[in-house]
Amino acid sequence: MAPTPTCTGWAGLTVAWTLQSTSSAAGPADKEVPVKVLILAILTLMTTSGGVLAQDLSAISAEPATIRLVDLLRFRDQQARVFEGVGLVTGLDGSGDRLKSEDRLRPLAGVLERHDVPFLQTLDLLKTGNSALVMVQCKVPAAGGTEGDQFDLTVSTLLDANDLEGGVLLTTLLRDPLLPNATPTMQASGVIELAAEISSRGSILDGAQLLKPILRTAIGHLRHMRDPDGSIRLTLRAAWRHPLVFEYINSKFDYVLQPVNEDFGAFVVPPEKGAVLNDVLKTLIPISDLPAVRRVVIDKATQSIFTSGSVMVRPFHFSVDGIKLLPDPSREADAQPLGEALAMLEDLGATAEQRIAFIRQADEASALFGEVVEQ
Repeated sequence: MAPTPTCTGWAGLTVAWTLQSTSSAAGPADKEVPVKVLILAILTLMTTSGGVLAQDLSAISAEPATIRLVDLLRFRDQQARVFEGVGLVTGLDGSGDRLKSEDRLRPLAGVLERHDVPFLQTLDLLKTGNSALVMVQCKVPAAGGTEGDQFDLTVSTLLDANDLEGGVLLTTLLRDPLLPNATPTMQASGVIELAAEISSRGSILDGAQLLKPILRTAIGHLRHMRDPDGSIRLTLRAAWRHPLVFEYINSKFDYVLQPVNEDFGAFVVPPEKGAVLNDVLKTLIPISDLPAVRRVVIDKATQSIFTSGSVMVRPFHFSVDGIKLLPDPSREADAQPLGEALAMLEDLGATAEQRIAFIRQADEASALFGEVVEQ
């Protein structure tokens, strides 16, 4: 394993770095190299037969450019969602359902119809002992997902099948049970793996696939979150609770929102704006348009980083997974925009997890000028 390069220094200064000798490094072990950088003195080191080169990182843009209006908000009763469907498992070796008449299946006729499962064909299959009627469930986390994302699912028998070993779930459509008349949200299929010591229950890894996006704030549930008078109460996430942020959102609703507390952290959307609420919440907002509240928001579910206001960072000792930065004590260090630091880290190949670690360590070292909020 190659030794970790150590870089010291800050913006616009001569950068001193030490590259420990490796089998592939032909250059000197220590060297003074003038490098023009805007923020952290991180060098992209490329070993060649002639020595070590440093990449000029003079133009870095901040991230991200936009944020959805809905991502500033927290919905009442926001939580993970479970999607359900009724399906058929085939390929069972005599351990499936054995219906002698339709009497056992008749009470489920309405359920089968709602889940697009044909009654007569299902009845014929369930007489053989090689198929089973099952309940399929898939839990999608509160973070939601986009079209094509895959999730694990569980399968459990509904009738008298006692062993799903070797079974294959035929394509099954899954819906939100709170929205039974909506179009299917997911489709599921695959080979079943049995649960420990329970042969009538199993799972399929990545067996369910989203047919359409699920917004992380469950916009599709708005109709169920209305108050009796038709209004909807929304709450700003902790990172964005500020009167100026509320004023900005209010402008998108023609200034009809009503705050419900003194810190403007929650507000009510009147009934007459309910029809356009979905479209407004999906609006992409340039980060630069938001009021200059100095905050760094870390979305742990998606490992995304949002910055607002002029968040700055000064030199500090940072070390994580092969990246080591040391402030140069012999030189005066000025704080620089955090957005430029994050962009440079990304350009140099740092992962989202490493960039988040940088923010956390800067905050712990009191080197970050802004509030850090993780959600």
